[in-house]
Amino acid sequence: MDAPRAVAHVHEQGDLDAQAAPALRRRLEEAVGTGAALVLIDMGDVRFLDSAALAAIVGTNRQLPIGQRLALTQVPLRMQRVLRVAAIASLLPVHEQGQPWPWGDVAPEPGPPD
Repeated sequence: MDAPRAVAHVHEQGDLDAQAAPALRRRLEEAVGTGAALVLIDMGDVRFLDSAALAAIVGTNRQLPIGQRLALTQVPLRMQRVLRVAAIASLLPVHEQGQPWPWGDVAPEPGPPD
């Protein structure tokens, strides 16, 4: 049996807009810096996503070292159209809310406490 892969979770919430994009980029860079093979960005509590935040995600994805992957997880229905129009799924995996968990060897990270 294969050992579980190393995973870094980045849990985002609120509005990911031009104002939030620099902090998002820093959090992603920190997660990538852990050396985890898979960096999951949990979008379940994100209310709004704009092009500046998408640019931070795509820019981070382009700079990943060999052997690392970035993926969006728990993407709400309201954001799926934006991601389709931006062709994000052609660049990295997009896991939609309510869909079966695609990473069998990675436990989903619970959201923030209520």
